[in-house]
Amino acid sequence: MLKVDMGSILKKADKTVKSKAFRQEQQAYIQDILIGKVTVNVSNGSIHSATEAAEKFIEVLKTHINTSGLSSNAAAALQDLAFGNPVCVKNKCTIKVFFDGDMHRDSLAPSSYPKGIERLDELLDQGVGHKMRPVRGEWHGNTIMSRTTIPGAYFIDSAIRDFMVSYGDEYNVTDIDVDYEH
Repeated sequence: MLKVDMGSILKKADKTVKSKAFRQEQQAYIQDILIGKVTVNVSNGSIHSATEAAEKFIEVLKTHINTSGLSSNAAAALQDLAFGNPVCVKNKCTIKVFFDGDMHRDSLAPSSYPKGIERLDELLDQGVGHKMRPVRGEWHGNTIMSRTTIPGAYFIDSAIRDFMVSYGDEYNVTDIDVDYEH
């Protein structure tokens, strides 16, 4: 009959689990899961990587852009979205999602406003909270007057609320911050 010293085996296992090398290896593996290098199948659902969460948020954001009341041209200008590489610290990842298209639009009156609009995404989302002086200028070969007020569509705030309510728990997202610079 084979005798096994379970006490000795448990001591060695406990020593291994408590070792610095084992903890570092465990943290590296968890980080690989979080950034999507390793896929884990779970019987009661799935674990989503930070990149999967970013992809889902982009999907939700595009839906809100397209249903926000913006013109089809304005909504089309906001369809090019991307995300960066996840940055993970202590099993929490941050991933930037941003408008990747050209967010600059020339001014109708370039001599008065040479920079034009630099952040089209912010302008269409937040609008302008004051009445502006109208500007006459050329746009696609037509002389037009600029709008004097621009209401915000607030598609970013509504996409964040929708994502957090519908998918926040599933994707383990705890917060979404808005920063119009990237």
